[in-house]
Amino acid sequence: MRSKRLTCQPERHDFMMRSPATLSRRLVSLDYAAMCIALPHIAQQLSLTPQQTPAVLAVYGFCFAVLSLIGGVLCARTGSRRVFIVGRGIFLLASVMGVLAANGVWMLAARALQGTGMALIHQALKGGESGGESGSKAPVSADSGAVTGLVAGLVLGAVFSEIDWRLIFLLNLPALWVICRSAGHDYPWQKVPGRTFPAGALIASVAAGSLFLALTGFARTGQPDFIINRMTALLCLLFLVHEKWSPRPLFPRPLRDNATFCVGWLSRLCYVGSAGSQWYLLAFYGQQQSLSPGASAGLLCIAVLLIITGRQVYTLLSGRMRHSALLTGGFLCCAAGLFLAGETCDQPLSVTFIAGVCLSSLGQGLLCPALFSTGGRGIPDNAQEQAARVMLICRFTGGAIVLAMLNVITGGGDLPAAWPQAFYLIGWVALAGGVAALNTPPTVTSA
Repeated sequence: MRSKRLTCQPERHDFMMRSPATLSRRLVSLDYAAMCIALPHIAQQLSLTPQQTPAVLAVYGFCFAVLSLIGGVLCARTGSRRVFIVGRGIFLLASVMGVLAANGVWMLAARALQGTGMALIHQALKGGESGGESGSKAPVSADSGAVTGLVAGLVLGAVFSEIDWRLIFLLNLPALWVICRSAGHDYPWQKVPGRTFPAGALIASVAAGSLFLALTGFARTGQPDFIINRMTALLCLLFLVHEKWSPRPLFPRPLRDNATFCVGWLSRLCYVGSAGSQWYLLAFYGQQQSLSPGASAGLLCIAVLLIITGRQVYTLLSGRMRHSALLTGGFLCCAAGLFLAGETCDQPLSVTFIAGVCLSSLGQGLLCPALFSTGGRGIPDNAQEQAARVMLICRFTGGAIVLAMLNVITGGGDLPAAWPQAFYLIGWVALAGGVAALNTPPTVTSA
């Protein structure tokens, strides 16, 4: 009876249909936070190279983004239930591989399969809809679910890192069981004809992945890789040709001519690049300062609390200030905090450094709801799917590319010797987001 209600009357049980997808988003955030805490221990025990270490985080995001882009089409052509079953099997296999990982290649394969499986699960739970949030139509509950997952991931990641980091992969199994129980077992088998693969989105994702490989290769050798660089250039050229001549480009004219959307995806790209990389830096900073996993998690929990505080500040100011001012102010707060942290990062956990981290986190909290209000204004219904795809690519590739850039400026992993440059880099990324936010049209209001 429960499964019939889920399938036959979605409009009457919208919350129940939405709940499993919300749980899957929380699992993604939980996994990211837990891996950030455990990554220094994983890198040490598995003897990961400086290039493999950031890739453990990046490969998950890349695979999640690419499979989310085509997951809606797979659901339409094969039925959501088939996609859910396949995604569940891949995710279980990946979790077992993570537990048994003996080297860096094995770990990267496990993380890639994890991202693939979770993307298929998430798309199936959404009933075959296109993945990703799009501007004003995005539910704020997604942001809340992400914060909840981050807190849980920090706590559990710290606990399991003290015992055995491999338990983090087993943590995913009961979480997946809860998602399956919430989803029921009657997702449709029916096919929905007419859906086409998003070729432009796939080309853009592969080009971003190739750029990540080019940057990591340069960090390893100090010399540009001829083959990868040429492949990246070829993919970028292919993307431009596709956008020029394809009847279904990734950036159709309604998106290119929408100033609010352009500001939205540029801001999203800069936000993810700076905020996600900050967590990566803080995790290894704690290791350099000989902090325990619990102490590192505590430092990041302070950051999460400031993010929540920033959300409340946005709520108080949203009716009194222009949206562009809130968006720009959030980015400037982030940039100022990161620059301040970079100035004092050579001093072990100084008050000034912690103040910089807190200021940056406060800005992130201000930005989270502001970004949800930017990007989808004035976009016609027939372009909403493309807008969602662009936002998804920005969300999961921005952070990966910035992580690769961090690897370049630190000389292939000599991070402690380049702490200031690392914090300055993500500070400049946040500042670039502030410059983009200055162009927010005055018609955009806070939600």
